[in-house]
Amino acid sequence: MASYGKLEFYIANPATGEAVAGASIEIRKQGARTNGSTGPTSATVHTPGGISIGDDVQEGLSGETNNISSVTGTTIVTAGAGWGTIPDNTRMTPITNLPTLYEAEDGTTTKSNPLTTDSNGYAFCYLLNGVNDAVVSGAGLTTTILADVPSVGGGYFITNLFGTGSGTNAWALDTTRAFSGTDVLLSIKNLNTNKFVLRHDGRLTLSADLIATGATLSGLLTVSSGGATISAGDLTMGAAASRLIPGATSFAVRNTANSQDNLLIANAGDVTAFRDLSMRRLRPTRGTSVVVGDFALSAGWGTTATVATAAGSDTSGRISISSSGTGQTANPTVQFTFKDGAYSGVIQPLAIRTESSSPITAFWIMQAISSTTVTFLFAGTPVAGTNYGLGWTVM
Repeated sequence: MASYGKLEFYIANPATGEAVAGASIEIRKQGARTNGSTGPTSATVHTPGGISIGDDVQEGLSGETNNISSVTGTTIVTAGAGWGTIPDNTRMTPITNLPTLYEAEDGTTTKSNPLTTDSNGYAFCYLLNGVNDAVVSGAGLTTTILADVPSVGGGYFITNLFGTGSGTNAWALDTTRAFSGTDVLLSIKNLNTNKFVLRHDGRLTLSADLIATGATLSGLLTVSSGGATISAGDLTMGAAASRLIPGATSFAVRNTANSQDNLLIANAGDVTAFRDLSMRRLRPTRGTSVVVGDFALSAGWGTTATVATAAGSDTSGRISISSSGTGQTANPTVQFTFKDGAYSGVIQPLAIRTESSSPITAFWIMQAISSTTVTFLFAGTPVAGTNYGLGWTVM
């Protein structure tokens, strides 16, 4: 259990300086100070402090009391008749929903609120760390509000700062000198062993898993070991271009049991899917464009035959063969040398005609295949002066 902060009071007679026994000290939530002459139903304040909807708030020590219906960063509003005209710098204090006070820092035994000073004018309590108001009265004293009294110590801290939605900073730790190198801004330890380290440049070092229900990082998150776990929810990147950068060899999306790679992206860019890959279209736009020099014609196309045009890549493309000269024979071939080097594994080329020239009954057949080349056979006899089209897909 986190320990609570402590409030201590030593009350003395302001005229004699003697300790006052039996004085009453009521601990209230932090009040607010009016900003200019204000009222009646909406009091303008510098900050609402700890005032919340449903609190009964009193003007000063003896003014009107009204129940609060809404609170903003600069106003407290009542649904009642209002306070009238409130002078500038008036303390508005909540007299209901008082803080719970405890006998010790463990927060197990409560104390009465208000406190009562002992024979030495002393009173104390423990409560959630923060800032409170205290009203001192009785024992012949003039009733006084002690505003913005901070509790000290403890391990449980709370702020009643009103958020604005525009970058309100609830807690701030700062330095007056520049840090560099391996300097650390904040270190949280257990038995002198670092568990959480925030470096001067914004990098965060954790000794174990990062578990978060919602987190925003503006810089680089490096997990040196152990990994990071998202127990539920999505990993969402911003509207700007985002990147996942693999390790030295690959980036893997694993299955639930962490026993196989469902998707493996090699550092060089090769992608391996463990099972079926569904997509809208396959667009092989990254391959190197083929040129006519990547194709070799056999003699059966004619003595002056050429590859007239070439387009596409290893994966998909087309060429036009111009049969010319003499010596056309049945079943000529064209050998395609892959532009981007050798394939691995089983290769399956598919070929079609992309024109309807005579002989119309001729068709393309894959004659031979290796890791670096494929040879297509034209099952027919080309006619001189005719262009024949070959379209291919290689998987």
